[in-house]
Amino acid sequence: MSLYKQIAGMMTLFIVIVMGSVLWVNFSSSKEFIQKQLFNNSIDTANSLGLTIQNSGTIEDTATIDAMISAVFDNGFYDKILLVDTDNNPIVSKSLDEAKTKAPRWFVELVDISFLPAKAEIMNGWSMYGKLYVRSDKTHAYDKMWESFLSLLKLFSLITAVLLVTLYLFLRFLLRPLAQLNKQARAVDNNEFMIVESTPSTTEFKNVVNSMNKVVRKLETIFNKEAQTLRKYHELLYKDPDTKLGNRNYFNMQLKSFIRSRGELSIGTVWMMEFDHYDLLKKNVGFQKVSTLVESLVETVEQIFKDYDDRLLCRINSGTFMLILPGSDLEALEDSAEKLYTDFQKKALEIGVGKENGMHFAVALTPYSHNSTIRDILTKSDFALAHAHNQTQIKIYANQEESRRKPLTKEEWVQTLENTFEHDTLQLQPNPVTELDGSVHMQEFTPVVIGLEGEEHIPGEYRPVIKSLGWIKRFQQYLIRKLLDRSDAGSSIVALNAELLEDRGFIKWIKETLPRHPDKRLYFEFSAQAASLNAVHIKDFNNLLLDTVHGIGLDGFSLESSDLEYLKQIQPSYIKIERDYLLGEQEGSELTVNTLRNITSSIGTRIIVKNICDGGDLERLKEFGITLYQSGTNEQCRI
Repeated sequence: MSLYKQIAGMMTLFIVIVMGSVLWVNFSSSKEFIQKQLFNNSIDTANSLGLTIQNSGTIEDTATIDAMISAVFDNGFYDKILLVDTDNNPIVSKSLDEAKTKAPRWFVELVDISFLPAKAEIMNGWSMYGKLYVRSDKTHAYDKMWESFLSLLKLFSLITAVLLVTLYLFLRFLLRPLAQLNKQARAVDNNEFMIVESTPSTTEFKNVVNSMNKVVRKLETIFNKEAQTLRKYHELLYKDPDTKLGNRNYFNMQLKSFIRSRGELSIGTVWMMEFDHYDLLKKNVGFQKVSTLVESLVETVEQIFKDYDDRLLCRINSGTFMLILPGSDLEALEDSAEKLYTDFQKKALEIGVGKENGMHFAVALTPYSHNSTIRDILTKSDFALAHAHNQTQIKIYANQEESRRKPLTKEEWVQTLENTFEHDTLQLQPNPVTELDGSVHMQEFTPVVIGLEGEEHIPGEYRPVIKSLGWIKRFQQYLIRKLLDRSDAGSSIVALNAELLEDRGFIKWIKETLPRHPDKRLYFEFSAQAASLNAVHIKDFNNLLLDTVHGIGLDGFSLESSDLEYLKQIQPSYIKIERDYLLGEQEGSELTVNTLRNITSSIGTRIIVKNICDGGDLERLKEFGITLYQSGTNEQCRI
C-alpha cells in the first residue's frame, strides 16, 4: 500500500473517530438533559396537581378528582397519572395508549430514555389520603431526539466531508514530490533516464530528489558518452567522410547480414552506379560541381526508392555507389532504373556537367538471394557495369536471375498459403540462441512454407506475397498460435511486422491470447530498420509487456546514430548484432564491444551475436563478457 493511502486512511479513521465521538458525547448530553427535564416536569405536575386536589375541598368526591386529573392528563404530554389510596389501591388511573414515534425502532432501543415516575402525597386534614404518581410521555422526546440526531448527523457529515477533502488536497500537495520520486524510481527500474524538474520545498524530499537526479544524470551522461564514442568509431570505419553514406566495409557487412537473415531482406537486387574516370571528371569541372553532382545522385536515388524502407545506399569508392533494395524484383525495377538514369542526367545538365566534360555514368543491376555470396554479387555487378558502359544510349544493364527456381504465380501462392493455414503445414526450423555453456537460452525458428509439390519457401520468398495479399495479420496470428501451442515450455522468438502495432484489433488479440499460455514466454522481434521508423509504437508495445514475462528484441542492430537513439528510447530485452561488427578484423573491435556493453548494460539490454562460425569466436565472446550467441549455418558462414 502506498504511503499516501496509509496516511490518508489513518487520518480518515482519526477524523471519523473524533467526529463520531463528538457526535456521541453531544447526543448523550442531550439525552441526559431530556431525561432530567421529563422527570422534573413530572415532579412539578405531581406536586401542583396534588396540592390542587388536596385544597379542592372535594377530596372525597372521586368524580371531581377524576375530572381534575383528566384535565391535566389531556392537556399535557404524560404517559400515566395514577392516584392510589394508602393501601395502594387505584382510585383514578389515566394512561396513554402506545403512541407511535417518528424515530425508528433501532433508535428507540439504542437511546432508551428511562426515569422513575414522580410521586406526591395527598393529605386529607392530618391523615394520609393517598399517593399521586405522574410520568411524562417519552414519545415526544424520542421524536425531538431523532430530529436532533438527524440534524447533528448532517452537520457532522458535512464537516467530516470538508475535512476529508481538505486532507486529500493537503496530502496531494505535500506528497506530490513523493509521487514524482516513485515515478522516477519506476523509470530507473525500467532503465529510463527521468529527471524530476520541480524541486520540493520539504527538506527531506528535496535532498532525495536532488540525489536521485544526480544519479540519473550520471547514468545518462555515461550512456551519451559511450554512444558518442561508438558513433565516432562507426563513422571512422563505416562512413564516407564526404557524403556520410556507408562505405565499402559497411556495404559488405550489411549485404552479408541481409543474405544471412533468410527473411524478407535475403532476396532483392543490388545496384551499382558509377562515374567512369571520376578523377578526370573532377579535374575538368571542379570539386564543387562534382560534389553537387554526387548530392544530386543521392537525392534522386532517395526520391525514386523512398517506398523501400530497407534500402541502403553506400559509396564504395570516389565514383562508385552501391544500392541494396531488399524485397525488390528485377523485372519490376526496369522502369525505375530508366527513370533513375534519365532524371539524374537532367539534373547533371542543370548543374552544367555532361559528356563533353567527361561524365560517363552507368547503372548495373544484379539480383541476389539467400544462396548468393558477396564475391558472386560483386563479380556479377562488375560484369554488368562493364556492359552498361558499353551501351550507346541509356547505359543500364541488368544481370538475369540464374539460381532462383521458377517463381510461383499469385494464384499458386494463394493455394499454397491457404493449404498452409488449413492443414498446418508450416515448418519451424530451429536456430537457438545459446549460452556459452551450451544451454539453450531461447529458441528461434525460421517459419518455412511447404509448397504444393513439397518444395520449401523461406520467409524472403513468401512474405512479400503475404503483404500484397493483405494477410500479414492472419499469418502473424497463425505463427504466434503455433509457437504458443508447442508442447515444450520455454522462451521463443517471433518476428513481428511493426505495421501491426497500429492495428487495435491485433493488440487486443495479443492481450487476450498471451495470458492463456502462462508457461510460455515470447520475445517479439523487430528489424532495426522497422525500429527506427516505428520507435514510438514499439516503445508503447514494450510498455504493454512490462508487467508480463514477455519482451521485445531488435534484429540487425548496427552502430548507426539512429540505432543508438531508438535503442535508448525502446530499451529492448536484447539486440542481435552481426559477428563481423564485433569480432571482425577491423582495428578497435575490443573498444567497440566494451562500449556497446556499457551502453546496453545501462538500459538492461543483452547482446546476442549472430552467425558465430568457430570456436575461436566463442573464446573471444568469453573474453568480452558476452554470453549469448547464435551459430551460423555452413551456408551463412560461407557468405
